[in-house]
Amino acid sequence: MANIDVQRKKSSPLPWIILVVIILAILAFFLWNRSRNAATTSTVTDSTSTVTDSTRMHDTTKTYPLDTSRH
Repeated sequence: MANIDVQRKKSSPLPWIILVVIILAILAFFLWNRSRNAATTSTVTDSTSTVTDSTRMHDTTKTYPLDTSRH
């Protein structure tokens, strides 16, 4: 009977390198997108606080008694 010696073929590291590059690209995308959204949010917050501050200067909620002595 013949003796068959089976040796396992060494796998290429290329699939693992591609997987690591894809994962790093996804993480970089989410980090870049988060910082971009944070910058947009702070700009919107700053502009709305400016609008809020300017509307406080013209407060129309105060009521004054009517002067009826001029009629």
